[in-house]
Amino acid sequence: MKRYFSKIISLVLCIALLYCVSFNTYAQGKVETIKLDKTMKYTFDWGNDDFQHWYKFTAPITGTYTATTFTKDESVRNDSGAISIEILNSSENTISRGLWSGLSLKATAKAKLTKGKTYYIYIEFWQNQKIPMSTNIKLTSLNLKTPKFGKITAGKNQIKASWKKIKNINGYQIQYATNSKFGKGKSITVKKDKTIRTIKKLKRNKKYYVRIRCYKIVNNKKYYSTWSKAKPVTTKK
Repeated sequence: MKRYFSKIISLVLCIALLYCVSFNTYAQGKVETIKLDKTMKYTFDWGNDDFQHWYKFTAPITGTYTATTFTKDESVRNDSGAISIEILNSSENTISRGLWSGLSLKATAKAKLTKGKTYYIYIEFWQNQKIPMSTNIKLTSLNLKTPKFGKITAGKNQIKASWKKIKNINGYQIQYATNSKFGKGKSITVKKDKTIRTIKKLKRNKKYYVRIRCYKIVNNKKYYSTWSKAKPVTTKK
């Protein structure tokens, strides 16, 4: 009777353990603290229970971050859904999740994160084989505010444009062209403290399209806002 009872207890404990593994996988895995723009390389090995990876980092600046895990192993090209990657907050709540794409051999998660806060990258593998993998996370956009033109006036050979100042940036870029798609367009860089610029040496009685965006430099890399709506303006005769 005691032996029978012990078997029942063992069975219940096994079921409970399986339940925890199935629904609380986030409790597993060693956490590695990382810096951005670094590629981590490793091998998923189901046979050695190496089917999860955790990375921890602090967002150096507010913006949109993209986390990607990928492989060059062509033998798993048709195993769609074999990999997932997630971006989680400090409470381990999922912000964004991406699944393996059998054709591209990668999974991607993308989320807007806040400067100074802690986040996790969680990668899970559920295919019964070894797969060499790489993972990286990088800042892809600063979500900068798009500047808008104020007054635009045209002279004989020039266009004068003004805009409202945007804080905490490094400068602006103005682009102008003779077509709305800005083919063969030219660009002018303007300092952050300026809110007016005259574009000179233009043709008389010619229609131009003008647009503007701002940029910020982080770790020697420029991040741009989206372009403003293009403004058409015609120079005088």
